[in-house]
Amino acid sequence: MKTPKVIFYLKADKANTATGEQPIYCRITVDGKRSNISINRWVQPHRWKATNKLQNARKNEDKELNFYMESIRTKIKEIERELIDSKTPVTSENIKNSYFGKTAQSKSLIEVFEWHNNNFQEMVDNEDRSEGTLDRYKCVLKHLVEFLKIKYNKSDIALVDLTFPFISDFEHYLRSTRIGEKGRTNKCKNNSAVKYIRNFRRVIRRAIVKGWLKYDVFTAYEGKIHVENPTYLTPAEIQKIEEKLISNPRLNTIRDIFLFSVYTGYSYIDVKHLTYAKLQRHIDGELWIFTKRIKNKVDENVMALHPALKIVDKYRDHPTCKQKGVLIPVISNQRLNTYLKELADICGIEKNLTFHVARHTFATSIMLANGASLETTMSAIGHKYIKQTQHYARVLNSKVSADMKKLNDIFRSKQSETLLES
Repeated sequence: MKTPKVIFYLKADKANTATGEQPIYCRITVDGKRSNISINRWVQPHRWKATNKLQNARKNEDKELNFYMESIRTKIKEIERELIDSKTPVTSENIKNSYFGKTAQSKSLIEVFEWHNNNFQEMVDNEDRSEGTLDRYKCVLKHLVEFLKIKYNKSDIALVDLTFPFISDFEHYLRSTRIGEKGRTNKCKNNSAVKYIRNFRRVIRRAIVKGWLKYDVFTAYEGKIHVENPTYLTPAEIQKIEEKLISNPRLNTIRDIFLFSVYTGYSYIDVKHLTYAKLQRHIDGELWIFTKRIKNKVDENVMALHPALKIVDKYRDHPTCKQKGVLIPVISNQRLNTYLKELADICGIEKNLTFHVARHTFATSIMLANGASLETTMSAIGHKYIKQTQHYARVLNSKVSADMKKLNDIFRSKQSETLLES
């Protein structure tokens, strides 16, 4: 292996027609193979020697330019030593890539995202992560690919080229020009856009841990989630769905799957994985469902309320339940949510009905509205922190009203006692 030869030269074909200046390039030659680097400096040709030096480095700007070129020579020598120490071939291309921070370990943005999603898929397969979370990561990747094509006319960029302006432009794209599934503009609301960016940041943090990126370009990002009241059904709306005469067998099943979640609080992914082995007799003599949330591995043990048990018994001999040993014959989340829109229409429910509304309904209309404490509700729906459960309590005006009425009765009683004493 030969020592890299470094020379500086002028590139006449890229001269500035207005000033006559020509750009200075650095040429690295190893074993007869060359790589050229622009050093982003310009000079008049008459001041340049054929021996790749300035004619007379007397002016301050000439001295600075000579010093700058020598610093590049020094940096190339350092890169050569680093390549040797890491047992990486010392080639002109490897030196050039290292000079620009694109080492042999360099990755592209889409490559890193696909690597992350493939690893996440393995965790989903092992039931260590939820499929819904993986879907969100896949969605971010899809939007990134579209953004790169629209904004830069590229299919990918080097990870080291990722900048904060790129993040800002991507967020603006999500909020203003994101393309939906049918090719139409489908703008993200604030919370959706912020969640996409946060998922994006988690992928980049993994890349930093792997050593593929040295810094976090998201440090200046300040996106905030707007607190929104969760959509839930009132007892009257639950009754509407339960009592509606439905002749369509498919919609009947969809209704049962939804109502099962209304009376247990389980999310889609948890309902999908509920088996008969998790339905057990507790020390209180009642049937309970003992499981952990797939999302956070927190216990989510719930007494099987009578309406939920009726649904389980109804599908005990269903082919899917018998074959897989599951409690409920759950279909795909996308199809389920599509059919729930149809169910809402025929039942006269004007709210945006999704499967997750059932979980919100369990926390509010089934638990809190019937006097369950925040701690009990927190345990039943598998929250890690009571702050998450308080979010449901804030929207339940009837519960607030009842508590305040009790408080008012106490003060009214005290006031009456004072009047009697006087």
